[in-house]
Amino acid sequence: MNKPFTAAADLHLHTFWSYDAEATPEQVFQAAQGYGLRGIAITEHHHIDSTASASAVAQRFPGTRYIPSAELTVTTSLGFVDLLCYGFPKIIPSALQAVLDEYHQWQQRRAQAIGHAAPGLRLH
Repeated sequence: MNKPFTAAADLHLHTFWSYDAEATPEQVFQAAQGYGLRGIAITEHHHIDSTASASAVAQRFPGTRYIPSAELTVTTSLGFVDLLCYGFPKIIPSALQAVLDEYHQWQQRRAQAIGHAAPGLRLH
């Protein structure tokens, strides 16, 4: 008899803070609890802006460990690579903040370029 696959954690989740998801942090934690996950990493694209709200929600779900994370795209000799980065500290060091600020500026430039190319496109 085959037993269904179960996981202890999901280490790649997005909320409405990313452009390709619609769930709130609350909904992500509710789903995680429903699946019996003991840990989740919310890995927004290119930023950690959801960390404060996700951390607040996590307090109401003590059975699910929250790992502040991000999915960062970097340019390599092979081209673009998405890196999943886990365990951001509560207080962001200035050198790391400079990197995150550059990602915000990149996103703004990209959104403006997309907006000019596709009028009416809704961006979060």
